[in-house]
Formats: sequence, C-alpha cells, structure tokens
Amino acid sequence: MASPVPIVSCAPAVSPAVCGRRDHAYREGNQVADTLCHEAYKTPLTARLRTAGSAMVPFPVWEKLEDDRCGVVHQRLWPQQHHHGQKSSTSNPAAAGYFLPRTVLTWLAAACLSLALLHLLCCSPRGAYQAAVFSPLLQYFNGTYSSYTSSGNREAGGEVAAGGVENSSCDYSQGKWVWAPGHARRYNGTACNVKPEQDCLRNGRPETGYLDWRWQPASCSLPPFDAAAFLDAARGKHVAFVGDSMARNQAESLLCLLGASFPYDLVDHDAEGHYKRQFTRWAFPSHGVTLSTYWAPYLVRARGKPYNYSEPHNLVYLDELGDRWDADAGGMDVVVLTAGHWFWNPAVYHRNNEVVGVHATPELNKTEIGFTSPYREAFRRALERLASDGRRRTVVLGTFAPPHFEGKPIFDPTACTKTEPYKEGEKELGSIEKEMRTILFEEAAAAAERDVAGGGVMRLEVQDVTRLASMRPDGHPGPYMHRDPFAHGVPERMQVDCLHSCLPGPVDTFNEILLQILSRQRIFHFGYSNKNKSPSLHHTAMAAEAEAEAAEQSRSFFPNKLVTVSCALSALFTLSLIYFYSPPLIISSANLLTKFQPRGRTTNPPTRPVQAVWKQCDYSDGKWVWDDANGGDSGPRYDSENCDMKMTYKCVINGKPDGGYLHWRWKPSGCNLPALDPSAFLRLVRGKRLAFVGDSTARNQAEALVCHLATAARPVTVVRDEERLGRKFWRWSFPAPHDVNISTYWSPFLVRSEGHSEDYGMEHEVVILDAFTEPWTADLDAMDVMVISAGHWFPHKAIYYENGEIVGVHNHPELNRTEMSGVSVYRKVMQRTLEHVNAAVSNTDKDKLVVVETIAPAHFDSKYSWNHRDACSRPKPFGDGETEIASTEAELRKIVVEEVAVAEARRRRRGLRFEVLDVTRLAAMRPDAHPGVYIFKHAYAGGPVPETAPNDCLHWCAPGPVDTTEPIQ
Repeated sequence: MASPVPIVSCAPAVSPAVCGRRDHAYREGNQVADTLCHEAYKTPLTARLRTAGSAMVPFPVWEKLEDDRCGVVHQRLWPQQHHHGQKSSTSNPAAAGYFLPRTVLTWLAAACLSLALLHLLCCSPRGAYQAAVFSPLLQYFNGTYSSYTSSGNREAGGEVAAGGVENSSCDYSQGKWVWAPGHARRYNGTACNVKPEQDCLRNGRPETGYLDWRWQPASCSLPPFDAAAFLDAARGKHVAFVGDSMARNQAESLLCLLGASFPYDLVDHDAEGHYKRQFTRWAFPSHGVTLSTYWAPYLVRARGKPYNYSEPHNLVYLDELGDRWDADAGGMDVVVLTAGHWFWNPAVYHRNNEVVGVHATPELNKTEIGFTSPYREAFRRALERLASDGRRRTVVLGTFAPPHFEGKPIFDPTACTKTEPYKEGEKELGSIEKEMRTILFEEAAAAAERDVAGGGVMRLEVQDVTRLASMRPDGHPGPYMHRDPFAHGVPERMQVDCLHSCLPGPVDTFNEILLQILSRQRIFHFGYSNKNKSPSLHHTAMAAEAEAEAAEQSRSFFPNKLVTVSCALSALFTLSLIYFYSPPLIISSANLLTKFQPRGRTTNPPTRPVQAVWKQCDYSDGKWVWDDANGGDSGPRYDSENCDMKMTYKCVINGKPDGGYLHWRWKPSGCNLPALDPSAFLRLVRGKRLAFVGDSTARNQAEALVCHLATAARPVTVVRDEERLGRKFWRWSFPAPHDVNISTYWSPFLVRSEGHSEDYGMEHEVVILDAFTEPWTADLDAMDVMVISAGHWFPHKAIYYENGEIVGVHNHPELNRTEMSGVSVYRKVMQRTLEHVNAAVSNTDKDKLVVVETIAPAHFDSKYSWNHRDACSRPKPFGDGETEIASTEAELRKIVVEEVAVAEARRRRRGLRFEVLDVTRLAAMRPDAHPGVYIFKHAYAGGPVPETAPNDCLHWCAPGPVDTTEPIQ
C-alpha cells in the first residue's frame, strides 16, 4: 500500500459546499508555486481588489486565492507519486511531477530571448541587421496591442470586415485621392434638406466629377460609409456636432448618409433670427440615435459678428462656454468638436468681462494677442467641460479643413473653379494650418492625460482631415452657392463659397473616418503625446466591458498571451539598456538645448557616428580669437540682405566697413565652442516652439537665429507686426519636416509697461509690477523653449505701480516719491517672472526649457556723445584686461544667476528646466560689432560720415557676435 500523502494547506479551507471543488496541486521543489501559495493568503484583500490577470497580483496568486476560497486542498506530491497516492504508470516526467509550470516556462523563454537579443546587439555592428530583427517585433506588438487611430504614424494593412469596419490600425490622415466613379453619389442633398448654399447639384453645377473621387490612405483602405454599421455603433446614443459651420456641414452630410437607408424625424430646430440652422436635432427611431448640431463658432461664448454680420468684429468671452451646447452637454454621448475658421477674423477677447486682448483690430488700441492662443484656450475649456460631469462619452476633435480661395477675394466669381483634386506634392499645408492642427493634438493629449488621472471616463479621438481636405479645391460650392449663378452671364462681383463642401461631396469622407472611430472596439484608446509628437496608449474606463471579457477568457489562453507580451517587452527592455549605456551623440550646435531633451529618448535619432562623450563647458569665460579656419577670411555665415530682420542690423548691406568684425570667434577657456550647424539645430528642435521674450536684444538674437537657420531650410513669416514701433510680435515657421516655430515677444520690462517703451513721445516709463504683458503669458503653455533677455530699459526714468497705486519711482525726484533703483526692480521682476512660469507650467505635462540670458553691455564711448560718429568705432575686440564689466551690468548679471538658481531649486515639475545663458563677458569684449552709424542702407555711400549722426552701439550687426549665442544654446 502506498504511504499516506502528506497534505499541506497554506490556508484554512472553507466549506466545500460554497464552491465546486477542483484538483489543484503544487509539486515538491517548485519554489515558485510554494511562494505564490503563501503570498496569496498574505494579502487577500489586495488580491480581491484587482481584475484577474492584471499586474498588481500575478495570475497564479489570484487562482490560488480562488481555490482556497472554494475549499480546494493543495497537496505536496512526492516524486514518482500520483496525487491519489498511486504510483505513476508512466515514465513521463511530466506525469511524475517533474515538469515546470507554464508560467515558469513563459519567463524562461522571455529570459532566453533577452539574452539572445543582448548577444546580437553587443556582438554585431550597428545597422540593418538589428533593424531587420526588431522591426518585425515592434510591428507585431503595435499591430496586436495598439489601437486604431484616424491620425498616427503606424503603417498597417488590413482587410475590411463586414459592416464597413477596418480590422487593423490605419493612419487615415496620409494618402491621396483616387478616381472612383460614383463613389460620392450616395444621396440627394435636396431630399435630405441640406443647406441650400451647399446643394451644388440643385444649384446647377454642371461639372460633377468632384463626386467621383475617394480617399485612399497610404497604408490601408478606407471602407465606404455603412449606415447600418454607424447606427449600430451609436445605438441609443446622442451624437452632437458642436462648432462652426464646418461642424454643421459634416453633420448634415452624416444625416444624408444615414437617411438614405433609414428613416428619421426632425425633432427640434432653431430658425429664429437672421442666421438659421444654429441648432437642429434629428432622431433615428430604429436605433434610438439622436443627431444634433450646435452653432458655436468659437466653442466659448461669442457675440457680435457671428450673429450679425453688420457688427464690425467678434466679441469672444474665453471664460464662458456657448450657452446652448454647454447646457445640453450632460446628455451627449458622442461629441464632435470642429472650429477654427472664425478665429481668423477680427476679435476682441474677454475674461471676467474685461478686455484681455484683440486680434486684427488695431483701431481699438488694445494688446494684439493673435488667435492661436485663444484657439487653444477655447478647445481646452470645452474639453474640461466634457470631462467634468463624469459621463462616459467619446469626444472627437476635427482638425482644421483649409479653404481654397487661393488668394482671391470672397466676391470673385472665378475663385475655386478647379475641377480635380491636387496630386501628391502639388499642395503644401500652410504654417498656420499646421499650427492649428498641432494645437488640437496637444490639447487632446493633455485632456487624455487629465482624464486618465481622474479615473478615465472620456475617450479622446482626433479626426485628422487637414491634409485630405487641403487636396480638394474642387469640392466647394464656389459660385454655385447660388441657384443658377450664371443664368444671366458672369457678374463682376458675386460671393463665392470656397470653404464648405458640396453635399454630397468630400465632407462625406469625414464621416467614413468617423465611422471607423466609433466602430472600433478595444481595451486601449489613442492619445497624442505632447512630448514626442507620436501616438501613445492610454488605458480608459470606456473599455471596462472589454476588459472584463478579456479577464474571463484569460484563464484559457493567458499563458500564450503572456508569452507574446513578455517577449515583446523583453526586446524593448534590452533595446533600452543598450540605448541608455551607449555614448550620447554630440550635437555641437546646441549643448544647452540637449538638456531639454527627455532623458532616455530623443526626437531625432543619431545621424553621425559618435565622436566623444559630451562634457560640461563654461562658455562665459574666454577670449575672442581670429578665425583663421579659412585663412582668416571666414566671412559672413548668411546673407542678411534676404533675411527677414530689422534693417538697422544689416551692417553689410548698410555699408559698414569690414574691419574684421566678421572674422572673430569666441574661444572658451576650458573647451571648444563649435560653430552653429543649422541642420543639426533644426533636427534637435523639430516640432518645438521657440520664443524670445524681452527687449530688442531678444529680438536681435531671434532674427539672427532665423537668418542662420534659413541657410538650411526656408522659413515662412507667419505673423508680422507692422506698427510704428514695429516688431513687437513676430513669428516665423520652418515647415515640415522641421515643424519649428520661432517667435519674438516685445516685453522690455517682462511685466506690463506703458510710456516711453510704447510711445517715444513720452518722457518716462509706467511699469505695473503686478501684471504681466498679455501676449507672452497667453502663449506660455505653447512654448517649448523660452529665452528671456531683458535689462536695458530698467535704468530709464520710471514710475512703478502695484495694486493700482504708485509704490516708487526711478530718477523722478520732482514727484517726491520713494526712489527705487532699476537694479532692485530688475530683481523683483525677474523673481516674479520665473515664479509665474514655474506656477503656470506646473499645471501642464509639457517639457519646457527656460533660458535666461544675462545682459549684453552697450559700448557708447564715454568720450563722445551718443550721437557722435565715433561713439562705437573701435575696429577690433578688447583683449584680456582691456575692459572691465561695469558695476551695474555686473549686478544685473549676478541677479540672473541667483534668481535662476532659486527657480531651478523650486521648480515644481521634472520636465521644467531653468538655465542661464551667460553672455555678459563675451559681449563686453566686442565694441567693434555694433551697427554704429550704419543703420540705414547705403546712407553714406556718397561721402564721409558727418560728425553727428544717429548711432546704435547697443544691438549687434547680423551676421556678427550675436550668432555666437546660438551654438551655446
């Protein structure tokens, strides 16, 4: 008779009557199972709080806990002994209890794979061999466990499933329009009561080829619209389109696509006032689906021109949402937000019922803030509202669909008469359209992250239609917004519509993509990371049902799934190890900006072999040396004549004699400073927004940087300030593949100021110490790199205010007020500026580098008056010991160093960094490189310079020493 089997239970068994008994055993020598058995009872409450198979508690522990709860007794089996105490009848080690559990085998397989990959990476040269191995792994992992997206960078093919739903991930944003006769001839616009101005066939448009094209994504297929599939996906839900007339255009397209197959009822509509279709609601009783449109061209509350074209401009209240849609938001299940075109129009922006800025309304004499920051704020406020009530819903952000007036006025009957789509390469997106698209992705990513932190109740999607819409100039009503517009000949003046889509027309494709968004079922949803501008995965509560189903199925196939995930993660982990312990690439043109890159990853992969390990360098101390790399004749680094910079800085064009000021380079004492590589700089800051904030020295540096980068890529001037004291706000854009914006913000005191800095006719400055200038603070969230350069205006005569009262003056003894030195005010302003940035940025997840530049001294020779022709006529730099930094400049420099150190110590978020760009000494040694009297083009070409002439001994010639600050960055 077999010896009795020792029974070992790691917990008291409950009554077998509670649950059905099951056989479960762990084997002698299996330390993993033994440990799991005991851990299952050490933390029973923790185990009960998780979903089966999650990372909190391993699945075997959960299974063991369930067994114990159901009264299953765990037995320790001696070798070669059956669990009933009978000797095994087979010699198979598995039957005898010697085989390893599937979980152990899983992890052993993952470990072996990791070792193999480590060997491959360490013992093989870099190159195509590794790419050939890892690329399929990553593609398989992405294709299996990532989500669909209407805009991403994954390449995937896929078969079309029944119901018109794509089976695998697809990037619908990239592709081309292909000829497909009859593709868009799916409904009668007149029968479904579309807006008459968009019913092109009814209005007599003779050319109908615009109905015979379909969108072909680059790496997959986009199925035709399936009304039944859409209504099934939206069954019992309220689908709402909120925004401008482009939202209504898409909503009416959807109504017609659905109405061609299923009956619907007009439930409610608002036809009051001059503008109709501000609110409309339809119902599809067969599926319990409600479809609504809400007119909210700014998403936030607006008055004036949106409701009465006779008004001169728009009144926009950024802190209040549109009344109607805000009130109904609690009952919306699917919300499509589409807005943008109205933001281009002149507007007055309000917060707390006070004007905070304007756009394109110079006659109001208010601060110009543009429209991109209000555009960002409006979407952010709308997303916060939709996330605030805890309702599970899907929110879809529609990117900007560009119009096609092509430079012609809105009353030109020959506008948008093209009859075919643009082909690949024929049409490039404008920089503003790109920026608006980027803003939507960034705000969607931020909202998704906030939602995950709050429990995950909202699914965020981006319907990226910017490119496909930009390629359809043929799909607008044009003059056929009118009935038979040319029945009596071609008029000289006629309003045309080159903005909306004909119905039917290209906008139907938007709804084909929307169907794919709503139909997909998955455990994860697509988000957009504002750090690396690429798709990312976020877990959401919207997938609770799918997750529960996956948990039920995991008992049967979990080991296989775990093997796949473990292998993929092992591969990625091994890659990370190699990446972290490989020497970094030196980017000689941007050592300081290298600190801005998130650790452990880079936006741009290395393109050159690694030369050496980067080391810290103190660029503030050194000397100017003659640059004899080309025989002492290195010459200018770029042509200032064709640069978009202030004319007074173009010394070469203005006739300044070249005494050698272009041929010196800065040599730090303990290292080397390579020249700026424009291509490398653009790669480093790809997708970033650089902002120069401060006085004219900040602008001087920004314009020099743009000109230098223009030797590698052509910039576009996006915004230009043409006021009398111009260049207060300028923005340049380096289009794809760089997607870099560089902006300048005129703010000589950093805080709000009025007086001489705004109007040279005034004698003194009025500085409001407790209020910041609106343009740069409004755009702060959008800045990736912020360069602060200010100081030269602080010695001026000034009156200082706080809380609406005078708190002091500078150089105003006649006012009998407390004297405040410019240096002390400079410290206070710098403190408040850095505290404001720290506080504002702590509310976002966006990485930000803040660089504060020390003052660059002027060189007005004290022997002469400021307007003497020799005020700054020295022909070469100072040598060591020839000049000392004045006490005021030295104190201002010290303040920057100290306050930046305090800000860095107090920074509230890891992704925020404060740095000092110390240029005081290197700038102090260059009296030879100012424009001097050469501030006008060829002003003295015909003769000698008069003894008295306007002089600039503060700013720098460009090209010139100002270019030295660029490689330090």
